[in-house]
Amino acid sequence: MEMDDMKVIDFGLAAPYNGEKLRESVGTIYYMAPEIFHKSYDAKADIWACGVICFVLLSGYPPFDGETDDDIERAIRRGDYSFKGRVWNSVSDEALDFIADLLTYDPEERPTAEMALQHPWLQNSRKTTSGNFRQRASDSTRAYLVRLPISSSNTFWQFTCTLAH
Repeated sequence: MEMDDMKVIDFGLAAPYNGEKLRESVGTIYYMAPEIFHKSYDAKADIWACGVICFVLLSGYPPFDGETDDDIERAIRRGDYSFKGRVWNSVSDEALDFIADLLTYDPEERPTAEMALQHPWLQNSRKTTSGNFRQRASDSTRAYLVRLPISSSNTFWQFTCTLAH
C-alpha cells in the first residue's frame, strides 16, 4: 500500500459539510479543537485533529492530556503543548513546524487542508520511502500503537504498526 492511498476518517461522525458553522460538541476529546467547546466551529477543527494525530504518531503521547475528560478539555482550552523531551530530538524542524501550524489556536490563523498539503514537510516526505518511516519510528510511538483501541485484524492497525516497525 502506498502512502498516497492512506486516508483517516471516522464514519461514525462523518456527514456532508455545507460550510455552515457546526454547533454540536462531538468527537473524541483528545482530538477536539478549542473552538468545539465554544459550540461554533468549521472544517478548521479537522485540521487541529490532524495536528494532534501527527503529534501522537511522532511522539507516542497526546499533546493535551489529563486524568479526566475535564482535565483534557482544560488543557485544550489553554492550547499549551510542548515539543520538550528526548523523543522530539530526532524529529525534524519541518515536522515540528507542520504540527505547530496545524495546532494554531486561532482557527482563522490555522491553515486550510489545501495549505497544509503544501507544507514542505509533507512535500519532502512524499519523496521518502515507507522503509524510512519504519526506521525512524520511535520506541514510544510503537508502544502507543500497541495500546490503540483498534482490532489487530484491522487493516489500518496493521498498516500503522508496519510503519512503526
